[in-house]
Amino acid sequence: MQFNSDNMLEPIAELDKPRKRWSWLCFALVLVVGMHLISAVLGAEIIIGPYSVGFELPTGVNGTLIEQYSTETLAGIAYNYYDIVLKNSTNYNKGGIDIFIYKTESFSLLDQVNDCEKEVDRLNPTTTAWRDIDGQLGYVGQLDHGYYACFWPANNTKCTILTFLPWNDGALRLIKSIHFNYKQDAKA
Repeated sequence: MQFNSDNMLEPIAELDKPRKRWSWLCFALVLVVGMHLISAVLGAEIIIGPYSVGFELPTGVNGTLIEQYSTETLAGIAYNYYDIVLKNSTNYNKGGIDIFIYKTESFSLLDQVNDCEKEVDRLNPTTTAWRDIDGQLGYVGQLDHGYYACFWPANNTKCTILTFLPWNDGALRLIKSIHFNYKQDAKA
């Protein structure tokens, strides 16, 4: 092969083709992994009555609103009930979020604290603790096969969370990320 100024760069260009392919492959891999991580962090948002409820779940687990109805307690306190079920990709139950929006009642902080403690303790948890959930005082219990939490995001709204996800692989993220945004134009 004879080299001159016109064809001197041809061998270099041939050597650079695999490097360019490798660069594109690395870029595509980073993009796919990045999108996967972003989707795991973004989580879900579901409109429930006057609220937009947001939370994060591990990849492969989603939350679906499956039930809502109006009813009242035995004492005649009316409320709207919403049930969000958490399932993985094989439709295996990973827990749920239940939300009770009371129509006519407003509960004091002491009533809320007592209610959460009773709500969690009725399931005989092995360990319990008070902790911040969405900026409110919440009560969490460790069960034999999961976790149960209760908190009041508003003085007429109670939220309970039951999850069968491992603590460090979903349960903690769910409890730390759940957030209620009040929607002015929504109806209870």
